[in-house]
Amino acid sequence: MSSFVENIVQHYHTAMEAGDPRTTVWLFMSTPWSALGLVCLYLTVVMVGPQVMKKREAFQINKLLVVFNLGLVLLSLYMFFEVGEVI
Repeated sequence: MSSFVENIVQHYHTAMEAGDPRTTVWLFMSTPWSALGLVCLYLTVVMVGPQVMKKREAFQINKLLVVFNLGLVLLSLYMFFEVGEVI
């Protein structure tokens, strides 16, 4: 069993040494534990969220969604024309 744990630790150290040193200062990129924690938090919210919201009324955010989608369309148009200038 200790050999198995030693192999896991060795693979962890190898992966950390092989990583890009420029990304160590990025948010959630210094160790894999923060990203793993975010995944666990996401799964918890996805599984518990519907049970919590079962007896609550849905939010009415239609106007906000229209504004959000319009913003995405404008951003997509901007990126389309920026890429068109490069090519």
